[in-house]
Amino acid sequence: MVDKSALKAAITELRQLQKDFHKSLRTRLDRLEEELDGALSDEPVADTVGPSHDWTERSDHRDHLYQFVAYGDMRPIHAVLDVGCGMGHVAEQLTGYLVPPGRYEGFDVRANVIAKVQKRPIGTRYPHFRFRHANVYNKRYNPEGSVQANEYVFPYDDGTFDFVFAYSVFTHMFPSDIDHYLAEISRVLKPGRRCLLTYFLLNEELTRLIDAGIMRKTFRFHGEHYRYDNEEFPENALAIEESFVRQTYARHGLKILEPVRYGSWCGRAGAETRQDMIVAVKE
Repeated sequence: MVDKSALKAAITELRQLQKDFHKSLRTRLDRLEEELDGALSDEPVADTVGPSHDWTERSDHRDHLYQFVAYGDMRPIHAVLDVGCGMGHVAEQLTGYLVPPGRYEGFDVRANVIAKVQKRPIGTRYPHFRFRHANVYNKRYNPEGSVQANEYVFPYDDGTFDFVFAYSVFTHMFPSDIDHYLAEISRVLKPGRRCLLTYFLLNEELTRLIDAGIMRKTFRFHGEHYRYDNEEFPENALAIEESFVRQTYARHGLKILEPVRYGSWCGRAGAETRQDMIVAVKE
């Protein structure tokens, strides 16, 4: 008996591969139009919720689509949430994949970034893609924020999304904030659906690398369940205890799908990802 749903999914993915070449041309055209109509300011804005460094740089955005499909079990008609969407560069790779009733929602703490992405082609040409500002306090990126991260309620109903992802977000958040965001992610996920989130995980291996003095970032300052490198702005980069992360997932009904994919950010050779990636399913 032919599995019709699996066959349809395979056909959709093959069609996506066929579109890749044309999509890359369209993306290039969009960016040229951006420059022409002044959608972006003269000051560059980081693509992530934190500062961009060569040691935390995101992988090629086309790899994200592969990860979402292969690990996140994302399908074209799914509702997708991007926590910390930045300028929408990851979202761009989904415009040729998500089709109504599939849709994309993204939010970011920086009002200026959201204002710009809403004027970009991805914010004007795709009605099933929506970006919104989350007025969450951040010492560097949103010092006028009206709500703390550990109190922010995602503006979506329970069980809204089939897939939730966050790249380079929890690397800039304190454990109490991560705890709350994981609770919110679990709340808005549908049962049986997945999330894909990245971290700097603090475990025995990382501790050895730190103590050996071979990392560019020393994470020499200590907090409860985390270490950080910049005393003035801890949010620049936080390494979170893996044991704490695992316990927090379990507490919020998120089952980690092993293995954890440890990243190359700390000097690991042959890593699949830049940051440490955890995929989990809502039980």
